[in-house]
Amino acid sequence: MVSLPPWYYGISVGDVKAYRKCFDLMVSVCRELKGMGLKSALHLGFHPAEVDRYSRLGLRPERIKKLGFQVIDLAAKYIEEGLAQGFGEVGRQHYPTSKLNVEIAVSIMKYALIKATDLRAPVHLHLEQGGEKTIDWIERVVKSEGIDRRLLILHHIDPLSLGCAIERGFWTTILGTKENLKIVAKNPPRYLVESDFLDDPKRPGAVIVPWSVPRAWRQVIESGFCNEQYVREVNVANPCRIYGFE
Repeated sequence: MVSLPPWYYGISVGDVKAYRKCFDLMVSVCRELKGMGLKSALHLGFHPAEVDRYSRLGLRPERIKKLGFQVIDLAAKYIEEGLAQGFGEVGRQHYPTSKLNVEIAVSIMKYALIKATDLRAPVHLHLEQGGEKTIDWIERVVKSEGIDRRLLILHHIDPLSLGCAIERGFWTTILGTKENLKIVAKNPPRYLVESDFLDDPKRPGAVIVPWSVPRAWRQVIESGFCNEQYVREVNVANPCRIYGFE
């Protein structure tokens, strides 16, 4: 589970209290899932698109950066208390924006990475799909900041770049469409599959629904691209490794 910005929940924006309301809502959802017998992991963060949203609302750059740091500190408290398991999404914008806004987003991301290293918590990274150039960039960040790359999960990596990410020791997620899974199944099963489901009535079909993922895997198995053990490794063993599930 990954938190969305306050405005997705009809919560007024502009201060850390709004994020506390969002985070509490997500925690309650995870408790509901637990009551149904489901295991879930929760990521809390400050999406790079939020930087641009606050910039358009007129917040000064230093205020946006301060808010981002406060939100990461808040997320860290939830992780320390066992209410959340990771940070995210954090990263940099995948669309054209100002250089200053990118710098703010990256500074917030780096702050989250440092916190994650201290807490040994995974981080869901939102980056542009720049192939090996993007992987090179995040590798430089990891080395300069002293970050454990095994904690990083590169969100929605380009399927053709998956092999490079695996070779560099990064976890990634792939959007679980049948087409994507057929491409990535030739790689070692060291990645995760996600739906990126927004559940936003204003954006129907923006991404795939979670229940389409097992259907896609079934078709990939039946087409001979991989076997059931491979799928179990990706979808069961890897989440257990990353989040400590039994």
